[in-house]
Amino acid sequence: MWSGTGQQSVKKHSRRSRKRSQTPLLAYFDSNKELLLQVDSSKDGLGAALMQDGKPIEYASRALTPAERNWAQIEKETLAVVFGLERFDQYTYGRKVIVQNDHKPLTSILKKPLSQTPKRLQALMLRVHRYDIEFHYIQGSQLVIADTLSRAFLDVPDAQVRVMKVNALKGVPDERIREVQAATAQDQCMQSLLSTIKDGWPESKKDVQNDLRPYFDVRDTLSHQNVIILKGERIVIPASLRDTTKKRLHSAHLGYDSMMTRARDTIFWPGMAKEVRQLADNCEACQQYKPQNQKEPLKQYEEGQVPWNKVGIDLFEIKGRDYLATVDYFSGFIEVDHLSTATSKQIITKLKGHFARYGIPSEMVTDCGSQFISSDFKTFTKHWGIKHVTSSPLHHQSNEKAEAAVKTIKLMMKKSLRDNTDQYEALLELRNTPRQGTGQSPAKMMFGRATQSFLPAISNTKSERARNATQKRAMQTPPSRGGGTDFVCTTLG
Repeated sequence: MWSGTGQQSVKKHSRRSRKRSQTPLLAYFDSNKELLLQVDSSKDGLGAALMQDGKPIEYASRALTPAERNWAQIEKETLAVVFGLERFDQYTYGRKVIVQNDHKPLTSILKKPLSQTPKRLQALMLRVHRYDIEFHYIQGSQLVIADTLSRAFLDVPDAQVRVMKVNALKGVPDERIREVQAATAQDQCMQSLLSTIKDGWPESKKDVQNDLRPYFDVRDTLSHQNVIILKGERIVIPASLRDTTKKRLHSAHLGYDSMMTRARDTIFWPGMAKEVRQLADNCEACQQYKPQNQKEPLKQYEEGQVPWNKVGIDLFEIKGRDYLATVDYFSGFIEVDHLSTATSKQIITKLKGHFARYGIPSEMVTDCGSQFISSDFKTFTKHWGIKHVTSSPLHHQSNEKAEAAVKTIKLMMKKSLRDNTDQYEALLELRNTPRQGTGQSPAKMMFGRATQSFLPAISNTKSERARNATQKRAMQTPPSRGGGTDFVCTTLG
């Protein structure tokens, strides 16, 4: 007779034998079957499983590097996709692959063109674009294998891992970095946010402490570097610096739309748009010099084709002082010079300084002021090889670019004088504010980069190059039939 204990031992032995004989083995790869890649990222590791018909072909996992652990969750999940595709490259390259992940924001991001993806994801997305993938979002409870691998990762060097080094703060001056670092270190909310980014967010918004709830909806884009919190490529401004930042943002006394266009490229905090709106609406200088009647826009002037190829100049006066405004038709970049006397010789001297810096323009547009039709000015333009175009009194629209620049500059300078603020700081901010229509600032269009300003902006040109390439392709026209010669536009009349 078997005792109860003996029978239990036999049953346990039988179960162990069955498990040993039925251990889940790796299946053979079949090129004719659908290929499924499950990937996941934890806060410390990556996991990937290649499968067909519900059976694993191969597993992979690795630890995140110290730098990667500081990334936003959306970056880690994208990195997991890249890791899986590249680790199993011999299976995934050159055929369609279904990628499964439990991070829903990836669904829309992976469908976007490179120029529209967040800047910090573009390097990873370039690597994803090598593959033909179809992304499927599934709940975390169904992503068992990849989730387990990402938490029980192999903590050994991986020769196939390519680390994307991120130095988002490289373009920010040390003084601005120290300023934000000090304010972040003293801000209790920022410190709590920093800890939450490192340790992971709760699943539900109701489980987040009250002061961090405004950040919950953007949690996937938050990361940190050198004690500074980033939302994508934008620096999260601590509460103690927000008033100063708003003053810097409004130093050129631009309207709400222009300020928000500038802010969305550089800085972030919850409720920023509302506060910027209040600042614009409550600015006494802006209200005092606000135009009473908005005129209809004038006829569109012809833009320049390259920076500083075509410029417009005009004179204006503020509080008895004469100024010269020079504007580049292509970028909208403005130069302002004070004139001790509004004479041709003074204007020529100022223009020579600009031409020495930026080069000689091919064309210069002015009105018919006496300074611009004098013999000295004619001799100057002829000697420097500049085509001088003057606007008639009845058709001043031909110099509309310079007149619009003068209007902008005069308003800016009047507001700065009223508030006793630095006019040059205002001019710097004006040049760095993106223009409507192009989405790029005059400084960036003029020099190919944004100039450093008082806002703690991160310098990153990858997305600009991608956007420019996209726009260039869209603007390309079919070649002419005659052998490749470009058409030349002429003005009749």
